[in-house]
Amino acid sequence: MRIGAVAILALILASSLAPLPVSAQASVEASFYAPAVSDAGRADLIRVDIRIDIPGSGLFKVDAGGEVDNTTYHSMRMAVMTASMYAGIRWDSIDVRIRLETSRNVAGPSGSLGVAITTYLLLTRYTRGYTGPGDVAITGAISPDGSASRVGAVDLKCKAAMEHGARFLYPLVNYTPQLGEECSGTPVPSMINGTMTLLDTPATYMQTNISLPPEFHDAMKDAAASLASKARSLLGELPEEGRSVVESRLEASARVLDKSPYAAASLAFTALYNAYRYYYQSAMLNGTNVYDSASRLVSSVGEELRGVESRLEEADYNGSILYLEFLSTAYTRLADAKSSLEEASGLIRARAPTIEGILSNIALAKARVDTIRAWIDTAERVKGAGPSISQDELRLAVSLYGDYAEEAVLYANSILEYFIENYNAPRDILQVRIETINNLLREAKTYYNEGNYIAALGFYREALSRTLSQIFGFFLARSDPSIIDGYYRDLSSLVSMVQAQLATHGLVSGLALAYREYSEVLLEEDPATAIGLLEEAISSSFAWHTLLLSEPPTSASAPRPEPAPVLRDPILTATVGVATYILALALVSWYIVSVLRRAAHL
Repeated sequence: MRIGAVAILALILASSLAPLPVSAQASVEASFYAPAVSDAGRADLIRVDIRIDIPGSGLFKVDAGGEVDNTTYHSMRMAVMTASMYAGIRWDSIDVRIRLETSRNVAGPSGSLGVAITTYLLLTRYTRGYTGPGDVAITGAISPDGSASRVGAVDLKCKAAMEHGARFLYPLVNYTPQLGEECSGTPVPSMINGTMTLLDTPATYMQTNISLPPEFHDAMKDAAASLASKARSLLGELPEEGRSVVESRLEASARVLDKSPYAAASLAFTALYNAYRYYYQSAMLNGTNVYDSASRLVSSVGEELRGVESRLEEADYNGSILYLEFLSTAYTRLADAKSSLEEASGLIRARAPTIEGILSNIALAKARVDTIRAWIDTAERVKGAGPSISQDELRLAVSLYGDYAEEAVLYANSILEYFIENYNAPRDILQVRIETINNLLREAKTYYNEGNYIAALGFYREALSRTLSQIFGFFLARSDPSIIDGYYRDLSSLVSMVQAQLATHGLVSGLALAYREYSEVLLEEDPATAIGLLEEAISSSFAWHTLLLSEPPTSASAPRPEPAPVLRDPILTATVGVATYILALALVSWYIVSVLRRAAHL
């Protein structure tokens, strides 16, 4: 493993944003304004006060004069955890109290970006007497990777901020030329970029150069050859459209084989997935009872999965950090396959109006059988390569990462429930998605309690991946190319920053390195998927980044309190967020797109 000279810039930024040593108790407070739009269509500024006690016991509380709905609560808790992750301080060792200065009920996630930025600034600068960002209004929904996601009515919110004389920050994805002319605010792609904006620090983009061992590349070349061979064997059974899609993926795989073996293997996997998908569609759509036929396919693929699962359970769970990570990736792919079959079964029970979503999930699960074998083989080849961690460190990392993934899932679920309850989004379809991700969490917890931390990590990572691709990735899917480019450069820089921090402690996320390399291959042809890969690179890095989180001195016997109760079913008189019926329907159409994104990498 090596770090190129260009990583020095990443280390400089990482150190400038890193927290000072936590050595004494402190209670710090800061405020910002969250623009909110009422039912009457008027935007006002709500003052948001944040108090952090260091050390603490993990208390998190959100209060307002009216009720605070689930989406607001979980978005702000996600914001605090994301800020803590980047700041290097454990969220379960601080107490956070957030007060919304309004007498009205509050709903939606758009106050969360401001909470993330303010919390991050407090955690990294509290020993310097930091008192907050000043007279600033911030709107945006935080993503679990730290990105700023789309919100609504930004024009009205900007007007309210300008009337107040406040500086205004909003998500880059909301930017339009017209908004740029009418609004003096600053669009930001992420929490970190927003922080640098408030500190008047020029945006800095960097790239680390950390190499994976040759054994990894050899394994990926073998996987590419095997997957491509299986895809070719089905070409004669496919309709013309299917042959064209599969052949184009196979040609793309061959072109990048020497430059990026992981990209070649992923493209070959995509070819195989599409071969199965078109094969199933051609066979099924000519049948009489497609739902019964699909059910039989689910059972058949399920039998294959049980076979590779047995092989995983027999693996040795001791080895280098790369070995553990790639073995857990095999479990992640197992989780993807099993949950894909669960989604297919749920859609069959719901008699989904289109069979394509069902068959896409079955095809993905079928193709995943071979990728699970490929990751087991890759893990075996790098078993002695790179640094190692102890079982105690692994358990700690999985415990903290599990907390993080679980909150991301609760946040994503709250957004879907918000659409279902308030905008008549189709419950049957979206409920399948919610239940699938919840099942992943339940299995991850079962594995953890059984002491199988590698499997638990794999399933937690798949749950987090689903929230990124099915919820937060949706908001970028149809964005302008210049906006996509802004997010890509920012996310790539964040990956470098986290990788540099890991490297300085002798750690590495091989999966994050592979994802970033593959994203470069896809950027021109499929920028939305390239961004999705960078999001997953960050979330994969977080698994080991948890080992860098410090814990302020606190009483070991102090009990950790239960989270503050969440107020449900509010009367929506103030909306902090975006939700429209059209957006809710678009989430359903995003269903198949989210399957395609999961099928984009090995």
